[in-house]
Parts: sequence; structure tokens; C-alpha cells
Amino acid sequence: METDRHIALARAEKDVSQRAASRPRQGLIVLGMHRSGTSALTRVLSLAGASLPRNIVPPDQGNLDDGNARAGFWESSRLMPIHDEALRSAGSSWRDPRPFPTAWFDSHEAATFVKRLVGALIDEYGTQELFVAKDPRISLLVPLWKAALGELGVAPLWLISMRNPAEVAASLALRDEIPPSTGHWLWMRYLLTAEAATLGDPRTFVSYEGLLSDWRSVLAGLPDRLGRGLSIPASVEPEIDRFLDRDLRHHAISSREFFARTDVPEVIKGAFAWFERAARSPARTEAGQRSLLLDRPPGWAEFLRETGPFNPTGGPPTAATLRLERAIRRRRYRHLRRAQHRAAGTGTA
Repeated sequence: METDRHIALARAEKDVSQRAASRPRQGLIVLGMHRSGTSALTRVLSLAGASLPRNIVPPDQGNLDDGNARAGFWESSRLMPIHDEALRSAGSSWRDPRPFPTAWFDSHEAATFVKRLVGALIDEYGTQELFVAKDPRISLLVPLWKAALGELGVAPLWLISMRNPAEVAASLALRDEIPPSTGHWLWMRYLLTAEAATLGDPRTFVSYEGLLSDWRSVLAGLPDRLGRGLSIPASVEPEIDRFLDRDLRHHAISSREFFARTDVPEVIKGAFAWFERAARSPARTEAGQRSLLLDRPPGWAEFLRETGPFNPTGGPPTAATLRLERAIRRRRYRHLRRAQHRAAGTGTA
């Protein structure tokens, strides 16, 4: 009997080892514009079991009135300088609202940065089976990260964090003295670039508002995309509740108020409406993914390619901007008509 028990235990251990060997390492890669809740999402994921980098940007850097300065940034101090150097090499920066020169990703310089990323990821995460990485700049450099993660045999799940553009712009104005109009276009640049770069990959959209109001529902949807569960001890839940302190959120603007504003271009309102729908409907099934993509406003790719659609100086909109605005208005009209038909069918106002 004792021999049988040892044999059974040995077989069980072998099965566990084989399953672990067959399952690739996974990286939770948090994307999104600065001031969009990426830090909060990263910390929650780490408390749920994902490993953080060894070298983290200290929480005391930044404006003392800044919620991140107190709650922490949770990003790698090794990776951030590499991202800044890569953006400079391409003639850009994190606060440049113009489209990124995508041809740069095929250059020798880009290949050099992939090697540097591989080395930094090894130093920061070792052989961790599940880790979380965050820096808003990754949103602009997804092709580099895909190459680096591929070399390491890490399967990414992209988490695109989204926040009301007016809140983001107000926060950027306070922290970085960036004019709100530029802040709106930066939000557009980061979100559209991240969405286009991860199209077809395992990904999910997370609303900052949703994370603050019901983080449990946000995490509950991740195992479907990860293929594994997240173990959250009951003792950790109060810590997450305390961490997601709404007092750290200095700028709160409702969606209704945002859509009523006249200082925000229609293209940005349309993009925000789509990302809100994406966050509300995780589209975990193949059919759900197709439905969400069909609802994607046409013209985004052209809008991103054009050299001058981002016009924070108030000049005339480009042809791509006008085409996208028309597409968004048509899409919004169709959503309104469907809502009216549903209300008429149920007899509700």
C-alpha cells in the first residue's frame, strides 16, 4: 500500500511538471495613456499573483499632490529609460502627439532595442511564470515588445487601460503643464496605436472607472483570456480595496459631461465611446470579438498613418480626420436608432 501511494504521488508530481512545461510563461502587459489607471491596474494584478519587476520606480518621485506619487508607479526603472531612448531614436517622445514613424521598427536601431529589452526583461523578471509589466510608453512600442517576448518564449496578454480623455487631459495639465487640447490628442494617439498594434492578439480592455468601482469583476474575466486562474487570497482583498482609494483620483468627469463638451473633437468622443463599449463587453468569445471589431469605426488605420491628423494647435482638420468624424457620426446614429427600437419594443422610455 505504501509503495502504491508513493507511485501515485510520483505520477501526480510528473503530471504537474508536464503541465507546467507545456504551458508557456505569460506576461500581463499593461498599455494605455499616461494618467489612465495603468499604475492602479498593475498593482492590483501584482496583488493577484503576477510578479512585479525587481527594480521599481520609487513612489515618492513626482508631484506630491499626484496620487501616483503616493500610491506608486509599479513600473521598472530599468525599462523606462530604454523606452525613452527608443522613442528618441525614432524622432519622437512620450508627449509627441504626432503619429509614430512605423518604418522605424524595421531599422537596425529597432533591432538593437529589442536585444536591450530582452536583457532587461531577464534581469527584471528572471524565469517568473506569470509577471506584469507596465509603462505607458509600451503602447507606442508594441512591435519591439512582441519581438522581445517572442525571443523569451513569453506569451503576452495585452491589457489596455482606458480613462475618460478629459480626466487624462486635466491630470496632464496639472502634472506636466500640457495644454488640454494636446492632452486629448495624446490620449487618442496612445489608445489607437495600442489597439491597432494588438489587433488579433489575446487582449482585454479595462476601464479605470470600472476598476475603481468593481475590481473583482475586472479580474474575474481574466482567466478566460489567460488560460489559468488568478489566486487572490481572502486576506489580500481588503488590501486591494484600500489601495484603490478614490481620494487618489483628483479629476472625475462623467461620460455624460464629457460628451456634452464643445472643446473636444468628435473623433476623440467617438473613440472614447468605442473603448467604453469594449471595456463593458470584454468579448471573450470568438463571436463577441467579431462583433466588437465590426463596430470599430472605419478609417482608424488611415487616421494613424497620416502625418498630420493630430492638430493640437487648432489648425484646420485633415482629410483623414474629417472622414473619421463622418464615420463616427454615422456609427453613433446607428447606435441611437438601435436603442430607440429596443425601447419601443419593450415599451420603455
